[in-house]
Amino acid sequence: MKMTRLASLGALCLVASCGVVGPDFERPGFGTTQAFAFTPRLALKQAAEDDWWKAYKEPLLDKLVKEAMTQNLDLERARSRIEAARALQGTVGRNAQLSGAVTGQVTVGDAGSSSTRVRAQGGFQPAFIIDLFGEHRRGSEGAQAQVDAEEFDRAAIRLAVQLELVESYLNLRAQEALLVEQNRSVRNRRRIVDVLQQRYAVNDATLIDLRRAEAVLATVQAQVPTFVGARRLSAQRIATLLAQPLQEILPQLEDGNALPAPRAGVYAGVPAALLRNRPDIRRAEADFAVTVAEIGVREAQLYPSLSISGNMQAASFSTVTLGPVLTLPILDRPARRARLANAQARATEAQTVWRQTVLNAIEEVQIALINLEEADERMTRLEDSAQAYRSAQRLVNKAFDIGAATLSEVLDTEENAASVRAETVRARLAYGQAWAQLNVAVGQGWHRPDAVN
Repeated sequence: MKMTRLASLGALCLVASCGVVGPDFERPGFGTTQAFAFTPRLALKQAAEDDWWKAYKEPLLDKLVKEAMTQNLDLERARSRIEAARALQGTVGRNAQLSGAVTGQVTVGDAGSSSTRVRAQGGFQPAFIIDLFGEHRRGSEGAQAQVDAEEFDRAAIRLAVQLELVESYLNLRAQEALLVEQNRSVRNRRRIVDVLQQRYAVNDATLIDLRRAEAVLATVQAQVPTFVGARRLSAQRIATLLAQPLQEILPQLEDGNALPAPRAGVYAGVPAALLRNRPDIRRAEADFAVTVAEIGVREAQLYPSLSISGNMQAASFSTVTLGPVLTLPILDRPARRARLANAQARATEAQTVWRQTVLNAIEEVQIALINLEEADERMTRLEDSAQAYRSAQRLVNKAFDIGAATLSEVLDTEENAASVRAETVRARLAYGQAWAQLNVAVGQGWHRPDAVN
């Protein structure tokens, strides 16, 4: 009898040492180029911890971004998803291997005309599943990978919120600058009308010229509400990103400065650096890890499972049973193989999604680099043009005052100068936004979670 028990115990230990089936997850690699086109090869800084928006040197913008990081509703939803994923970790691994319930029962019966019979009994059915082939270990790996995926998803949302907030803020300041330029054009056109009215009064100007100048003035004035409305729309978007009423945001926005310009360079790094630095790539990698762990779970389910279960009953007499239970999957094996094939196919798809995410990230950085370079050159050229038109305006206005320049020359010069001034503001906006897009494209500022390496 003792030898039989020892043999059974030895066989049980041998089976229990089977190990973990299924592939181990390895971080995928990608054959990327050594450098981005149209930019020098520079080392990427610790981008995740870099608050890139501070380079605008705008205290109000810094304050708004900080508020958005704690108040934005998309981020709040992401935090809830992380908590849900962490809670699900408690349903796998060791916790999934243990089960057992305590039962209790009281029965009352009639034992005769003068007495009542009461009978109480209780039971406990514990069970422990031995993780022979690593099903529960793979389940734990998948649950942790899902937590990582939600963490990186929240990081990607942080970047998206930062970018949209900065772009909205820059657009708001740009609309204010455009409004200033438009009001300047209104003043210049009104001055021309005043001069023509004075000349018309002494028969030194025609009614046609006066009416033409008045029509141009009215046209320029009609464009003012466009910039006022655009500013309000940007303010509303900022309020939505901060999950606050517009009325509470407007007083803060009145305290800002002119359209800010970034005062720092951007280290685009090399394409390979994005694999570790972009949270959306890390999210795709974690999703891939989830599917790889699922392969191990499904493969382990093809093999026998071993559990130790018992039954303890306590009533008028006590019963205790305890022993191993070996389960062999036979009739449902085709269904289990189908689930394994499904897991393998989903892992292949997840790897493809990861590769596509990497390609999209590289493209985004490349586009941002091109846009930034183009915006920088265009802004420089327009600033030179605006400076030249300021000189031309002074000259033509002096000539018009003494009657040496025609109305057409004055209006044409003013229209061209106003157009260049407005385009200069838009070029500065484009440069500031392209700079922000490049920072986000290389993964700056999402702040690496402590739980994820």
